[in-house]
Amino acid sequence: MSTTPFARRACAAAILAGGRATRLHGADKGGLVIGGRTIRDRQLDALSGLVDDIFMIGGSAADPGIEAGVPRVPDLTAARGPLGGIQTALHRAGDAACTLIVACDLPFVSRPFLAFLLARALEADAADVVVPRSGDRLHPLCATYNRRVREAVDRRVASGALAVQALFDEVRVDIVEPEVVATFDPEGVMFWNVNTPDEYERACARAAMA
Repeated sequence: MSTTPFARRACAAAILAGGRATRLHGADKGGLVIGGRTIRDRQLDALSGLVDDIFMIGGSAADPGIEAGVPRVPDLTAARGPLGGIQTALHRAGDAACTLIVACDLPFVSRPFLAFLLARALEADAADVVVPRSGDRLHPLCATYNRRVREAVDRRVASGALAVQALFDEVRVDIVEPEVVATFDPEGVMFWNVNTPDEYERACARAAMA
């Protein structure tokens, strides 16, 4: 399954810069080098050509390695965690039918899987969110969000109800089940994130094997 020129125009993609990365001594997680490339470069390569509108949410414009031509959008509401990032992305995406959200600390997201999520979001238009599951865990920061959820997200951010998965109780969710995810990720590395020095070392070791 692949995206079409319509999908490129209809959807947007946002990389969420994340929080203060205290366990990584405040490092810019997207700027960490894994396998000779930053996580951000790896993600932009995966997204390139899938959508016409790619931007980054949060973080600092002074972060090292910020790519020219990729807009960085400040959070609409400070200190609201991932849901605040999703809110900002949905507003920045404007009239885009859906927005693909990717956390900045996922070095092994793949272009075929991201293309699959976008295509599924457009084909299953009744779904407000298309989110993958691995094991018993949903991954809301590698998922698509229809513009219809913007109102619900705004309401939850304003009330301080910031749990992303709680949002799913009031919108229509299409879950990509583990057996489908596994066809794109047979080694089970796509949702590895980098939040600690140990996780960074693990990711570097995995990239060296590729």
